Amino acid sequence: MNGRIRCLSPGSLGLGYTGGGGVNSRALAGFVLGVAALLASSLVPLPASVQAQGSTPSGAREVQVRARRLASGNVEFGLRVTNPADGSASYLTLIHRFLLYNHSRTVVGKWYYSEVVKVGVGAGATLVEVRARRLASGNVEFGLRLFKKTVWLPRFRYLIYGSARPGGPWQYSSVFTTLTSPPPSGGVSPSPPPSGGVSPSPSPFAVGSRCASGTPVPNPAHNPGLVNDCIALLNAKPHLSQLPDFAADPISGVNWGSSRPITAWNGVYLSSTNPKRVNRVKIRGLTSGIPSEFGELNALEELNLFDGRLSGSIPSKLGRLTNLKYLIIAGLNNQSSRLTGSIPSSLCRLQSLERLELTYHDLNGPIPSCLGSLSKLEWLELRRNDLSGQIPSTLGSLSDLEKLHLHDNDLSGSIPASLGSLSNITHLNLADNDLSGTVPSSLLSSFADLVNLDLSGNSLSSWAPSSLSGIHSVSGVTLDLSDNDLSGQVPATLGTLSNAGGNVYVLLSGNQFSGAIPPELANITQLFSLNLSGNNLTGGIPSALVSHANLGYLNVSDNALSGAVPHGWARKTGWKSHNLILSNNNFSGSIPAQLSQAGNIYRLKLDGNGLSGNIPSALGSITFLRELDLSGNGLSGSIPSTFSGLTNLEVLGLSGNGLSGSIPSGLGGLTKLKSLKLDGNGLSGSVPSQLGGLTKLAILHLQGNTGLTGCVPASLSTYIRVSGIWPVVTEELDADVQVPPSLTTSGAVKWCAS
Repeated sequence: MNGRIRCLSPGSLGLGYTGGGGVNSRALAGFVLGVAALLASSLVPLPASVQAQGSTPSGAREVQVRARRLASGNVEFGLRVTNPADGSASYLTLIHRFLLYNHSRTVVGKWYYSEVVKVGVGAGATLVEVRARRLASGNVEFGLRLFKKTVWLPRFRYLIYGSARPGGPWQYSSVFTTLTSPPPSGGVSPSPPPSGGVSPSPSPFAVGSRCASGTPVPNPAHNPGLVNDCIALLNAKPHLSQLPDFAADPISGVNWGSSRPITAWNGVYLSSTNPKRVNRVKIRGLTSGIPSEFGELNALEELNLFDGRLSGSIPSKLGRLTNLKYLIIAGLNNQSSRLTGSIPSSLCRLQSLERLELTYHDLNGPIPSCLGSLSKLEWLELRRNDLSGQIPSTLGSLSDLEKLHLHDNDLSGSIPASLGSLSNITHLNLADNDLSGTVPSSLLSSFADLVNLDLSGNSLSSWAPSSLSGIHSVSGVTLDLSDNDLSGQVPATLGTLSNAGGNVYVLLSGNQFSGAIPPELANITQLFSLNLSGNNLTGGIPSALVSHANLGYLNVSDNALSGAVPHGWARKTGWKSHNLILSNNNFSGSIPAQLSQAGNIYRLKLDGNGLSGNIPSALGSITFLRELDLSGNGLSGSIPSTFSGLTNLEVLGLSGNGLSGSIPSGLGGLTKLKSLKLDGNGLSGSVPSQLGGLTKLAILHLQGNTGLTGCVPASLSTYIRVSGIWPVVTEELDADVQVPPSLTTSGAVKWCAS
C-alpha cells in the first residue's frame, strides 16, 4: 500500500546517521516535557483537532509519538495512546512499530510511512499515521498525521539527532487529543529535504519550549504568533550559512538563538503594532539554500536575501506568504553558485506583492504568465538569469508597475504590444535577449513618467514610434535601442520628445539606419547625448544640432557622413563640456580653427577621415581637452608647439598623417599623458629628452618616422613597463613602445644611457 509497512524486515527501508552534531537524550527529553507543557498551557494555539489536556470529551484519546535510537543505529517509532478518563496507556505492539533502518539504500529526503492506526472511540475516534525521513544532515524528521483530512500537523514534526544515545530510553513528542472537528488548513505536505550541508545547531527538538521560555519572546502567553515565528526561524537556522565576512559581522551575522531576545536577532524585524510579529527578514551573503521554513512566517511582509551565493531552487512554500510585499533574492555577479530551476508558480499567490526581484541567478524556463495577476506589483526584476520563451503578454495588465527589468536572459519572440498599457512605467529594460520583430509603436506613447527604455542588444528590425510629446519625466529620459537590426531612416518623431525635463539620452548605435540625420532631433530641448555610431548614415551634421545649447555628447563615428567638419558649436563653460566623436567617416577639408571657440571640449576625435592641411595652433588653447585624436588623415606641417598648453591631455593621436619637423619638447610637460602615438609620419630630429618626464605614459608609438635620431629616454623604460593599466577616457592601455629602426639596436629599443 504505497510504502506503508505492517511488518518491516531488515533491508526493507532504512535511515542512517552520519554522526553529525546534535543533542543528547537528556536534551531530547527536555524538549518533550517542554513542548508538552507549552501546548497544555495554550501558549501556542492548537489546531481544531488538537487540544490540551483537561478539555477531553468522552471517547477521545491522547496520543504521543515516541522514538528511540537502537544500538544498531536504526530508529524505532511508535505511538502511546492514553485514556484521560482513567490514565491508562497502551502502546503499539511490536509488529506495528515503525522501524527505519540504517543502511545505504535509504533515500535521503523520502518519507516512509507507518501503518494507519485508529485511535479513540465513538465521537472522539480518528485515524493517525506516523511518517519519517532522513535529512541530508543525517538527522531524522518525523511527524503525525490526521488521516481523515490527510493533513500533517506542523506542530507535531520533530527531529531526532544522529548523536542521540544508542539504546537510550523512549523519547516522547507533545500530546494531542483526537476530536472529530476538521484539521487546520495550516497543515503541511511533504517537502524536500534541505539542500547543502548544514552546521549543527542547538536541538530544534526543544525549539517550542525555548521560544516560549520568556527569553526570545516576551510574555509568550500573549504573543502566540511571535512564538510561531520564533519556532520557524530557529528551525530555519540550521539550514543557513553565510560568506565568512558577513557571518562574522556583528550586524549582519545570523545570531538567532534562545539566549537573546528576538528583537536582538540580526536581520529580523518586528511589526510596530501589537500583537508583535516578524514582518521583515533581511540576510546578506547567504551561501546555502533558501530554507522552506521561511514559508511559515505568515505575517512576513519583506524577505530580502541579498549579496549571496545561494544554491538550490526557490521553495514553492514561499507562496504561502500571502502578506508578503517585498521578495528580494539577489545573488552576486560573477559567482558560480546561484539558484537554479524555474520560478515557482506558487509565487503568483502573493497577491500583496509590490516588489519581486530575482536577480543574478541561473533560473531557467519561462516567466510564469500568472505573474500578470499580481495587481499590486510595482517592481518586477528578473535580470541576469537564463529565462527563456516569450515575454508574457499578461504583464501588460500590471497597471501599477513602475519598473520592469528582464534584461540579460534568453527571452525570444516579439515585444508584446500589451506592454504599451503600462501607464505608470518609469524603467523598462529588455536588453540583451533575443527579441525580434517590430518595436510596438504604442510602446512609448502612454509612458508619461518614463526615465529609461533599454531595448539594446536584441535583434529588433524596425521602429516607428508615434508622438513622444506625452513623456514629461522631470528626471531625464534615456532611450537605448543600440545593437539591434533597426533599418530605414532614424525616426524623425524622436523630435517630439520635447517636454521631458532633465537630460535626454538617445542611443541608436550599432544598427542599420541609413539616410540623413533628421534635423528634428534638435527639437529635443534637453538633448544631452546622441549616439548614432555604427550605422550607414550619409550627408552632414545638421546645423541645428551643432548649435544645440544642451548637447554635450555627439558620437556619429563609423558612418558615411561627408562634407566639412562643422564649426559654430555652442560654447561650453564651467562643468559643461563637449564630446565630439566624428571618427571614421568621409569628412574632408581642413580642421576648423573655430573649434577652439567651443570652450570646454573633453574629447575631440576626428581620426579616420580625409582631412588635410595644417593642424590649427588654436587647438592648443583648449586646455580642458583630455583626448585629441587626429590620426589617419592627410594632415601636413608640424606639430604645433602650442600643444604644450594641453596640460590635462591624456591621449594624443597624430599617427598616419604627413607631419614633418621635430617632436616639440613641450610635449614632455604633459604629465597626465598616457598614450602618445606619432607613428607613420615624416618626423625627424632627436627624440626630446623631456619625454622622460611622462611618468604615466603607457603607450609610445614612434615607428615610421625614419628621420628620428638619438635614443628614447631611459626613464620611460621603467614607466612604460609598469604602467600598462592606467585608465584612460576610452580604454585601458596595454604597455607598448614602438620605435623606428633608427632608434633600435639589433631589434631592441635604443634606450639612452641613464
